Amino acid sequence: MTKPFTVAAALLLCPVMLAGQNKAGADQQMNPTPPSVAAAAVPLYPPLARMARIEGTVHVKVTTDGHKVVATEPEDGHKMLTAAAESNAKTWEFAAHKPTTFIITYHYKLVAESRENRYGPTVILRLPTEVEVIATPIALSDPSPDPSPQKKQQSEGSPSHESGHATGAGGWPTQRSVRCVGLLKLNSCNP
Repeated sequence: MTKPFTVAAALLLCPVMLAGQNKAGADQQMNPTPPSVAAAAVPLYPPLARMARIEGTVHVKVTTDGHKVVATEPEDGHKMLTAAAESNAKTWEFAAHKPTTFIITYHYKLVAESRENRYGPTVILRLPTEVEVIATPIALSDPSPDPSPQKKQQSEGSPSHESGHATGAGGWPTQRSVRCVGLLKLNSCNP
């Protein structure tokens, strides 16, 4: 008689023990200790998102194999930003660790030009869980006035790659030089 009662008691208690183990596993997956980053590409602000003045936060779920990212899944955010964040996360490599899954939060912010960001975007890394990319918006139209008639005649007379580009003090290209046909590269146009 004892055996049927023991088996029945074990079957009744088994779901409780399994539920406790599942909860512990879920807690471990939700709050894992993220690995140390050994290498990663510098995250960039997508140029089209800068032109469209899109900013926001993106959460990317990352799964590692113990050395590098093997899977990414964007959880939220604008499509232009999630594509950039996911692409960046795929480049991450880590110090040897137990395979894990964790969330990386990317913050994309646009700010007016200032002394701190006059040379380009700013990237703040709080590895391995947070990345902040700060940039200035890219102007869709040239806010500078038309070149003088003399300058206009010179540029019309000698069509070159640099003709039509506005220059600032010291002959350095201004924001207008960012507008290129084809692939957009910041501060340079390669033919």
